[in-house]
Amino acid sequence: VYVLVVNGLTGQLVKCMQQLNKWLSLIRSGVRPGGHQVVARIVVTHTDKLDSIQRNALLRDVHTSAVTSFGDHFDFGSRCYATAYDRPDGGDVDELRTELVRLRSVMPPNRPLPASYQAICDEVVEMARENSRWPVVPLSSIIWRDQQAEALPCLEDLGFLRRANDKVILEPVTWLSTLMSAFLHPFHGIAARHQSRPPISKVATAAQLREHHMGSVQVDSTTACQIVNLHRKMVDPEHEEEVLPLLAHFDICFSPLEDGKYVFPSL
Repeated sequence: VYVLVVNGLTGQLVKCMQQLNKWLSLIRSGVRPGGHQVVARIVVTHTDKLDSIQRNALLRDVHTSAVTSFGDHFDFGSRCYATAYDRPDGGDVDELRTELVRLRSVMPPNRPLPASYQAICDEVVEMARENSRWPVVPLSSIIWRDQQAEALPCLEDLGFLRRANDKVILEPVTWLSTLMSAFLHPFHGIAARHQSRPPISKVATAAQLREHHMGSVQVDSTTACQIVNLHRKMVDPEHEEEVLPLLAHFDICFSPLEDGKYVFPSL
């Protein structure tokens, strides 16, 4: 169950959906075609400055918009929830807690893995701990116990790893979330880099306009690594060229010209 929290300070639907679209698109990229709906609940925070009519309208509109845009892949329940720090009960905190308890009671119980699968999982977790900075290892480095064909899809579905050609990303959700939080940073992320580009001349040719546009939306490996390494070093120079191709395996970016420069449509 995902609990997606968005800031509703402005009371504007557009602002809330901008936040939701990024994370819902990211989660949806990992959903297998034909799979079950992902269960998610939306919480809108910072609604203290809104009166009850505005708050209810915002919650209704956010829920309707989310269902309209992502309802094929997500189950959002019957409503959104709001926190209101000016109220003694904190807003819908108790209602949200009740809903999460209910979901726990009706969703399928966790079932133990076969012992052979569990042994592989334990080794993958240990490998992820040992390779926390760069959790990308050759597929052949995992001891599959002659069960790769059956165990690999199972471990992918459970989120222990993600296959990328002849390599695997260990604990991919953790790795991807860390990288995406850097790319989404309001001051140092991708958007900030693109906003700093100088405007193009009003008398530019069509070819110059096309080149300027592609340069405005594309990211190369050097820029990507500068962004993710800004606060703490995550990618060493020898892995610099691998970052964007690996992210492309999550279907959140692609290289239109296959020239090493990538576009992030949802960003």
